[in-house]
Amino acid sequence: RRRRERSTGAATATARTMAHAMALEWTHGFSSTLPDSVVNLSTSDSPTRRLAYVAAHTLVVQTSDASDPLGSSAKQFALRGHRSAIISVRASDDRAVVVTAESGPDAKVIVWDVDELRPSRTIEGRHPSGVAAADLTPCGRWYATIENGALDRITKRFSQTVRVWDLHDTTSDTPSFVGVTPKELADDKQTCVKFNPAAPRELVTNGKRGVAFFCSDEDEEKDEDEDHESVSGALTEDNVQKLEKRRSTRLRAYAPPVRAGDLNQRVADFTSSAFVTVPCDGSSGALTGLGRCVTGTAEGDLVVWMAGGVPPGGPGAFEARGMRETDRRAVKIVRAHARGAVTHASRVAVGETFADADVFLVTGGSDGNVRFFDVELRLVAWFDGLDAGGVTSVSFVKKASSESAATFSNGVKAGKTGALGDGDEKTKAFAAPDFVVATKTSLVYSLISRDFETLGSAEAVARATLLARGAMEPAVALAAHPTDPVLCFAGADGRVWTWNFVTRRVVRRVDLTKKGSKPSSYPTCVAYRRDGLGVIVGTRGGELKALDAETLHETQAMRFTPDAVTRVACSDDPACAYAAAADKAGGVSLFQMLGPIHEPKDGADPSRAFDFVGKHRSHAEETPCVGLAFKTSADGESVELASIGAEGRVARYDVEGSTAEDGVDVLEVSDVALGGEAAGGDARPTAAAFVSAARRERYESEGKRRSASSASDESDSGSESDESDE
Repeated sequence: RRRRERSTGAATATARTMAHAMALEWTHGFSSTLPDSVVNLSTSDSPTRRLAYVAAHTLVVQTSDASDPLGSSAKQFALRGHRSAIISVRASDDRAVVVTAESGPDAKVIVWDVDELRPSRTIEGRHPSGVAAADLTPCGRWYATIENGALDRITKRFSQTVRVWDLHDTTSDTPSFVGVTPKELADDKQTCVKFNPAAPRELVTNGKRGVAFFCSDEDEEKDEDEDHESVSGALTEDNVQKLEKRRSTRLRAYAPPVRAGDLNQRVADFTSSAFVTVPCDGSSGALTGLGRCVTGTAEGDLVVWMAGGVPPGGPGAFEARGMRETDRRAVKIVRAHARGAVTHASRVAVGETFADADVFLVTGGSDGNVRFFDVELRLVAWFDGLDAGGVTSVSFVKKASSESAATFSNGVKAGKTGALGDGDEKTKAFAAPDFVVATKTSLVYSLISRDFETLGSAEAVARATLLARGAMEPAVALAAHPTDPVLCFAGADGRVWTWNFVTRRVVRRVDLTKKGSKPSSYPTCVAYRRDGLGVIVGTRGGELKALDAETLHETQAMRFTPDAVTRVACSDDPACAYAAAADKAGGVSLFQMLGPIHEPKDGADPSRAFDFVGKHRSHAEETPCVGLAFKTSADGESVELASIGAEGRVARYDVEGSTAEDGVDVLEVSDVALGGEAAGGDARPTAAAFVSAARRERYESEGKRRSASSASDESDSGSESDESDE
């Protein structure tokens, strides 16, 4: 019994240790291509810079000293809880409420307390197909999501559901308002949703070719048509909608027509939307349709949506779409960015209270420019020339308190109807909160708004402070240096770079494609020599490249296959004498390494880094190689290579017995070792690696010890049984 207690205690301790065997310490980069993935948590007068940003499944909170944001003072805190990649992060003006939503099935919505670094609320079971986009009102009360959508079993058409929660109501996770995208948008997935802050009972969504508006009339009651319908079974879109029909007020949805003839020009694909509204007198009850709404396009334009006027095509055309004469329609197009797409659109209010605020439309472009427009869509400030890639996020310093508590029931009741630029205000100096700009190339800059008035646009941009630097592009492969704290990355846009994970700085960066002029050189995989004296890179065009590990200078390139290279590996023998590559068609190629890879000095010709030995097609194109690894024997006398296919086939090669004359020498091919598809099983390998000799010996000794302990426990159990029988 004592032995069993000791064994159980040891197992518990092991489990406790293994539960914390890996802890996220730092993230290099963030989800920079995700719109609005960075939130500014800083205050303008604080010596500390504080950001929250999305990194795949994780919300990262980063703090640093304002005087040295990239130095050792930087700290990161990982807020985890999502099962799939985060698709949206939104924050209230005072940053008291930060909400994230994920894109995967049965998606979670998590409300975070970023000061305490913990979740304060989780909403589950409402998004069977995942979240496509989300938004939060400036006051932090109302939160909206639009689901990825599904095919309706009755209507046989694709639709997406918009849901609005009152986050002040903590007693239920049922949304307060629910709407479904109009049938006109069945072929156009909506990827953006935004509130009208002045009247948050109105929302806008957009896809590439269509825009929808959602609103709740003041006298509309909850839909009770299906109060007695039974809902049972698994979580599905149909069941969720049935439950919500009982308890949620329905949002009316309509999709205004977009015709080039009405606007006198072609309309490019839509990108992002925002409302540009000032607080107005809501006593008339006309709570929706207030002010302007704009939708950016891929050609840098803003399509302006307003209510009233003569409906294009006449009242009959509007009625056919379920629209009313007072609904919004496209009235004009305004150019915002001359040299690229509108990649960001948001609204910022400047003032002590929401009612007295000046309102600006803020746009960011793929040209790297940030621009401010008044409510009449007149350009009032511009921060051009930030040569750091397309703008994906613009986020302002947090307010001390949020007084923009507009409600669905009463709207906003204030007397201001003017806008910056009207009457005597034309000469009013530009004033806005300081802000950060995040770019597609994973850079985050801090800019001071008042610099535009005092120094001008060019100098204001020149004085921008770099707060964070991540990967310039999505990483498609990485390799760890065998001895130094350095990782080598291959990027989707053609770059290879090294990053020191102690100093957290990029060491070197090189573009293998020469700015896209060599499309066959896009990197797909990367590996270090065992001694760290060189890097080999496989490419999309079937090349193997040799790079100096320190300078990333290319010393040799060889095209050995017409297919993309998917795996590369270097041998683990002391001389690092071999390298191997697997391609998309299932072939495995072997190379003889000719010594360390160094950039030539004083203009000398580079030395050859490797020679081609041979190639063997061990796997099929449908089930290519997913694992490639070398293994040197304990006595160092022989080197073996193994490749694993997606079908479960294991191939072993005699490396030293392979020659350029006879090709690659195959030792063994097994289809049954892993029980995969090749053997009629269901195992599907995704990666493989050899276990080191030292670790294998430790595993074997631990296995023997456990076997002995198990045998002893069985012996004790038998003794106790005998005593019980007696």
